[in-house]
Amino acid sequence: MSSARLVMLILILAGIAALPRPAHSGWSTDPVTVRPTAASIPLVAGSNDGGFGTFVAWQEEVAAGSGFLRVQHLLPNGDLDPTWPVDGVLASDAQVGRDHLGMVEDRLGGAYVWWIESGSSRVLYVNRLVSSGTLAPGWPARGRFVGGMSPESPTPQVISDGANGIYIARTIGFAEEDPTAVNVRRFGPAGGLWGSGLAADAVATIDLWPQIAVAPDGGVYVAWGSWSQDETALPSSYRLTRLTNAGANAPGWTSAGISLGAFHADWLGTQKEASLLALAPDGRGGVWALVGHPTAPGGGLNTLLYRLQGDGQSAADWPASGRNSPGGPTSYWLTAEPASFRRRVRAPQDS
Repeated sequence: MSSARLVMLILILAGIAALPRPAHSGWSTDPVTVRPTAASIPLVAGSNDGGFGTFVAWQEEVAAGSGFLRVQHLLPNGDLDPTWPVDGVLASDAQVGRDHLGMVEDRLGGAYVWWIESGSSRVLYVNRLVSSGTLAPGWPARGRFVGGMSPESPTPQVISDGANGIYIARTIGFAEEDPTAVNVRRFGPAGGLWGSGLAADAVATIDLWPQIAVAPDGGVYVAWGSWSQDETALPSSYRLTRLTNAGANAPGWTSAGISLGAFHADWLGTQKEASLLALAPDGRGGVWALVGHPTAPGGGLNTLLYRLQGDGQSAADWPASGRNSPGGPTSYWLTAEPASFRRRVRAPQDS
């Protein structure tokens, strides 16, 4: 951030084909100042408020590596919401270090805020704020504890569940015979609904990058990279499964799921934080899966797009082996930045 001392929100609107509208009083060529402060602001996140405004969350340090988490609401015209505290709402009253931060709207005018607290062990918390600028009833001032984070895959994925709640997917330390496991939890407006740990593997595996996408029944698709420590007994592979909206295996699916091809995590080196997986609903009951397959130790990637039906079978109009972008070559590359993956994907011609 320029000056690294102000929390700012910049909104740029371009190429909008619409009727002329009155000027927005809060927006100008200068950014909107959310909160002037001399404190260090190491983390900032934002989300839509469901009504053309936005929420902004930030970690505001009061000592080196330690601070409070605040949230502010901006109206569509760029003004601060006058019903909210001028300094923002404390999403957590704990003065701690944090190294990841995110937000998801609740579609009720409020938002969920999640963060990872750093220290000797990294733990994940979530809290919910309502449109009036207070914590939601029943949600603790400290934030709701979700659980620990595996160092092998230290970033969760958090998405809306389509019913005013959220899904959270993460990997957790599991047991000596199976070092990590994928865990999915669902939270509703009033708090936790369920948690589902996928079944332990038959041999030791290190599970990476759990990714999720909402299924049409309100359940969730879950994909991850499974790095086996015994390739003879259980080959490493990318895997996909589906859970119901109650956290059980969807009919016809198992915790182990289906394979999306071999997974060569040993070719990626020591930095594995950035995911080579992505999921998205396909709009007709199934799911898109974008999967990066390493082609050689320290080398490039062959990244394929799969389209799966709700039962896990490949879509009839899509090759079961996946496809590259049909309009021409697709570019994927690793950068020199630690744990960084970049990709550029041309949109498929088939819908």
